[in-house]
Amino acid sequence: MLTALATNRFWAHKQGKPLTGSPNSFTLVGGKATRDELLKDIKRGVLITRMFYLRWLDPQAMLVTGLTRDGTFLIENGAIAAPVNNFRFNESPIQMLAHCDGLGAAAITPGDEGPVMRVPILRTHDFHLSSVSEAV
Repeated sequence: MLTALATNRFWAHKQGKPLTGSPNSFTLVGGKATRDELLKDIKRGVLITRMFYLRWLDPQAMLVTGLTRDGTFLIENGAIAAPVNNFRFNESPIQMLAHCDGLGAAAITPGDEGPVMRVPILRTHDFHLSSVSEAV
């Protein structure tokens, strides 16, 4: 649950709120479903095990671009069917969460190029993979 937004000096002063500084980590509380439980009802989809090279395309619209990395798989009839190439995506985290209908337990994602994020495995729909990436 979001209780407050980070405030820099300018906005803290303007809003009469305390200065919070910039957060260096993010947490999204998970659910109790296992990966297999989240996959079982998917007729055809993609399992993304890691997102990499996340960059803002439009911060005001909350639009992010990035790549899949370190394991991307085709899901057919509720099971992992085959590995697939990596993809570039352009998506809003807000839309990804709005289309989320299942959460697993939280896992730590290494913050190798930005803040550390603690996020759960999640099942979402209508996530837009924009192109194939041959990158390893």
